[in-house]
Amino acid sequence: MIIENSMLCTQTLSFFSERQRCDSNWRAFDGSCYYIVTTKKNWMETQTICKAMSNDLVIITSEKEQNFLESITDDSYFWIGLKRDGNGWRWVDGTLHYLSRGFWYKNEPNNEAGIENCVHMWKEKKWNDNVCNVQYKAICEKKMAHHV
Repeated sequence: MIIENSMLCTQTLSFFSERQRCDSNWRAFDGSCYYIVTTKKNWMETQTICKAMSNDLVIITSEKEQNFLESITDDSYFWIGLKRDGNGWRWVDGTLHYLSRGFWYKNEPNNEAGIENCVHMWKEKKWNDNVCNVQYKAICEKKMAHHV
């Protein structure tokens, strides 16, 4: 019984300490804070909004994170921090994205009309490439400061 209570206490403290490190209107998860931009803007404008809050569009690195984002978003479309450049798909931090590691919708990315260079998470909760000037909501991510 003591072990179970100890584990519950540890999990509760962890939850509260994560919550306290995120500003209001942000959601804490696994070392990051997430903010939903509800004003629809194009990809570059949403990245600018995120940058103004000292962060970037979200970089999705795991199925766990993808599932969390699915749980906090509605059926709208949301820009994420992935974009095609001359050398392939890159996250906003410059890291290369390998297509086999994403959560792409069936037959995506397809680069329809040869002009789909930005990525959004859409109502089916999967990724799709689209024209960068389309206006969607967005998800910003900020890494939590680690205090010892």
